[in-house]
Amino acid sequence: IDNISTEARLASVQTDRFHWLAGGNFYHESIYFQTRASRPPVGVFTNLTQPTQYFADTVGLFGSASYQIVDKLSLNAEARYQWDKIHHTVRIPGGADARQTFKSFSPRVILNYSLTETADVYASFARGTRPGTFNLNYVSLTAFQQQQIASQIPVPLAIGEEKLNTYELGLKGDFMERRLRFLGAVYYGEWRGRQINQNIPFFSTPTSTTTSTVCLMFFLSFGNASISCTVPSMRTRTKPCARSSSSRLACSPLRPMISGERIINGVSAGSCST
Repeated sequence: IDNISTEARLASVQTDRFHWLAGGNFYHESIYFQTRASRPPVGVFTNLTQPTQYFADTVGLFGSASYQIVDKLSLNAEARYQWDKIHHTVRIPGGADARQTFKSFSPRVILNYSLTETADVYASFARGTRPGTFNLNYVSLTAFQQQQIASQIPVPLAIGEEKLNTYELGLKGDFMERRLRFLGAVYYGEWRGRQINQNIPFFSTPTSTTTSTVCLMFFLSFGNASISCTVPSMRTRTKPCARSSSSRLACSPLRPMISGERIINGVSAGSCST
């Protein structure tokens, strides 16, 4: 695995009522992988997968701006535009080769109101993406094997990107002389264009009596999901925080009391946190 990255940023004075930041970054990654197995006698190897090279070049432009509307009310906006150039190739004569550039836009907006010096209430919207990929292992199969799989389900070479839009309302802060910390949030997410893996059975040869499987990825434009979560998280201290002789704020450890739960399409999916 080889990778390199670089980033440049330009920012205004961050203490101004209106301040901003702009920048860009570049990331390159190269991964070569192949699975081989060895059985006695030692030194005899069997190739379980074809030698495959994965390249990814990512270019991103990003920026943020923050404005203090009034003393306790602020608006923050962030955005990122990204190009992901993905290239997969099988390193054998006549091996499969696929490449495509996936583009994405990820904004985020936060409206924040400071109730006290240690407590805020906020509302936010954000969008996240997952770049597309390829079903290169399908192209590496024989024509006989591909025909069986294609008769069960159409297999695309390129898979589109996932998108997740999230909306959140929350309250975070310390209360009762910092003896109580409350992190409360409710959020809702729209998960669109899901990428899922599916094992597809097939016969390796016309004379095979048992099936093999290949793991392929599919883009479910119709398989949307909704994610919701209520996060009441509370922690307490036995004593209030106090100033030490060096004027530093000394606090005893926080002890957890309650935590929230994540729901996906109406089904519990474990705990969640802010």
